[in-house]
Amino acid sequence: MAITAELNNPSGVAVSNAGLVYIADYNNNRIRYMPKPTIINTVHADLSAQIFPNPNEGIFTIMLFSAIKEAALISITDATGKLLKETRISTKSQTEIRVDEAGIYFIEASTTSGKWRDKIVVIK
Repeated sequence: MAITAELNNPSGVAVSNAGLVYIADYNNNRIRYMPKPTIINTVHADLSAQIFPNPNEGIFTIMLFSAIKEAALISITDATGKLLKETRISTKSQTEIRVDEAGIYFIEASTTSGKWRDKIVVIK
């Protein structure tokens, strides 16, 4: 049994009905298997977003992108740090947000996977 086997260009993964995980180890010319996988780690999902239009006249759309779908808290603050608005949306989605007064604002999206920050400019 290889405890420290290194994969060299894995090219496929399959799982049997019994839960065995098979990996095609292409450059080592082998099929590797894990009889009892015991540790499963979640891949960190990078959070990114797009805001448009920016600058805007008080109405803009934010689109959130992430490798996994999860809830996000959107916070908008002014230059003094005063919270103006909060809303919840899902990653892999978009929503329209309204801001009443002209100014430069900071927008933050927070999920369990991370945070994303940017600024928006509202001109009226």
